[in-house]
Amino acid sequence: MATIVTYNRTAAPHVDGEGGPVTFFTDFMGEHDAAFFTATDFAVAAGENGVFKNADGSDASTAISSVLNTPNLSEEGDYIAFAMRAKFSARNSGDIFNLGIGDDAGVSTALSHALAFTVTQGAAATADTITGAFDDNSVENDTAAIVGDTLFEGYDSTDYHVYAAEVRVSGGKLSCQWYVDGKALTGDRHIGAAVGTHEFTAARMGLFLQQAAETALLEVDWIKYEATRK
Repeated sequence: MATIVTYNRTAAPHVDGEGGPVTFFTDFMGEHDAAFFTATDFAVAAGENGVFKNADGSDASTAISSVLNTPNLSEEGDYIAFAMRAKFSARNSGDIFNLGIGDDAGVSTALSHALAFTVTQGAAATADTITGAFDDNSVENDTAAIVGDTLFEGYDSTDYHVYAAEVRVSGGKLSCQWYVDGKALTGDRHIGAAVGTHEFTAARMGLFLQQAAETALLEVDWIKYEATRK
């Protein structure tokens, strides 16, 4: 996972079109970075060095990327992975943000057809929780809500952290894992559907950010996506 979480900042979104894996990266520093997303309430904040922010907590807010070049996850070793550096703007107990990859159904709070995170604030940082969500339309396999401070000491959802996840074909089935600042959310990978029965398919998946009406708002510094080239 190290290659997913250690990219330098660039001047514009980049989609790799040559050999090797398909990659996409944006740090929202370029003129057209935000145009890759269909957004409600999310915008690049002026004068903040490239931060994509939820600017209105009065209603539901979403940002959905263009569809990415996603493999069918049909052969051993095929994978999809993402990383986002994100935080809450403030503290308000009970507020939630969701982020990850999903299809058109995956941008809802139900997180169907998705590989994603749900982060929920507590009254203090020591009560913030992180949930990894996975739904391939055949197997739904979410983690229990993990207290961030038990994952590593000092976790605070109002600080930037890198939320990364990967799903790949292993032993004829999908398996996935979630990471926060490089630390796995659970000890074992979560097992999904067999090849041919899931719905992580080509020309279907995209990146998403989502919040209901909240006081503490989601801010994203950069986003990275990587997948097997087909």
